[in-house]
Amino acid sequence: MEAIIWITALLVIVYLFLRNRAQRTRNDQWSQAQQSSRRSSAGNNQAGRKPSKPSKEEAISEALQDHWASVKASGSAPDWWFDAPTERQMARLREEGMEPKAGGLTKGQASDLIGLTEPADSRDEEILQFFKADKLYRGSQTLARIKAQELLSNPENQEAWEQRPARTATKEKARLAGVPVSKGITEESLQHSIALKLSEVEGDDGDSLQSVAIDVFEEAWDLANDREELEARDIKKPSASKIRAQIQAMIKETGDQEFAEDPPMGDDVLDALETDPSLSK
Repeated sequence: MEAIIWITALLVIVYLFLRNRAQRTRNDQWSQAQQSSRRSSAGNNQAGRKPSKPSKEEAISEALQDHWASVKASGSAPDWWFDAPTERQMARLREEGMEPKAGGLTKGQASDLIGLTEPADSRDEEILQFFKADKLYRGSQTLARIKAQELLSNPENQEAWEQRPARTATKEKARLAGVPVSKGITEESLQHSIALKLSEVEGDDGDSLQSVAIDVFEEAWDLANDREELEARDIKKPSASKIRAQIQAMIKETGDQEFAEDPPMGDDVLDALETDPSLSK
C-alpha cells in the first residue's frame, strides 16, 4: 500500500513540474522529480541536519498522501473509491502530462489527481478564505475540498462557519431580491431568505426579474474582482453597492419585463460604471 502512495506522490510531482516548467521535456521532468525525491529523502535522514522547507510539489504530495491514508483508515470511502481507474480517467491523466503505471492507482486517487487540474468549488474557496487557510490549497478542486473538509471537521470551526456574518455581496443580492437585511444577520440565514424569496416569485414562463438581476450582479461582481479586468478598464474596483445600484438603474431605464427577457451582461454593467468619476484612477 505504501508503494502505491509513493508512486502516486511522484505522479503529482511530475504533473507540477510539467505544468510549471513546460519548456523541458517530459522525460527530463520525470528524472528530475525522482532525483529530487531521493535527495529530499536522503537529506532528511542525515543525523543532525535540519530538514529544509518542503517545496510546493512536496507539500502537495504530502497533503494527498495524508488524505489517502485517512480515507483508508477511516473506512468512510465508498466501494468505488478502491476500484481500478477507468480508461477515461487514465486518458485524462495522460492528457495532463502524467504517466500512471498500471495497478498503481485506485479510481478515487485518480479522481483526486484529475481534480488538481480543475477549479475549486466556490463554497470550498469561501471556507478557505474565511479561515485564512494556506494558499497552497487555493484554486485546486481536490486540495480545496480536502482542506475545507478538514477545517469543518472541527466542531468549533463548524459553529464559526455557520454563524459567520453575511457578506457584503450577499447583502446586495438580497436587496435586489427584495429581502430585508437585518443587522447582524448571518450568511447562512440571508442566503436561505434569498432562496425562499426567489422560489416565491419564480414564474412558469421563465426566470423572475429578481433572479435575473442577481445573475447579472454575480457576473459583474466576478469581473469587479478580476484584477486584470480592472487594469484593462483602468478603473478602481467598484463596490458591491455600486454594482447593485447600476443594475437597478438599468432596470428602471429598460423596464422590468425587457430587463428580465433581455438582460445586460456583467460587461455592460462595468461599461456603465466606467463613467463614474469616483472609480477613476
